[in-house]
Amino acid sequence: KSVSDLQHASVPDASGLVKPLKSAAAEAYLRGEGSLLDLCKKFKIRSETQLRDWITLYNKGHIDQGWVRKYEEHGLDGLTDRRGKRKPLEAMNEV
Repeated sequence: KSVSDLQHASVPDASGLVKPLKSAAAEAYLRGEGSLLDLCKKFKIRSETQLRDWITLYNKGHIDQGWVRKYEEHGLDGLTDRRGKRKPLEAMNEV
């Protein structure tokens, strides 16, 4: 879709901009389609800070959905952090 199509795709939110435009701009940045400044010009966004905030919110929504999916698939075990090397319980000591 073009930027114009996205701007008129649905009813504006409280900021006066439509959610598809926000998502498209955030996704374009995350795909590496341009710098913050380039994408602000392309999507007619007033400031880089505004786009950066949208990207943060976009990422937060996707991270939260990942947690929900893991919990639904595996319960509490799905949320366990398994990064790094694991020591047997006997090898652990208090600091």
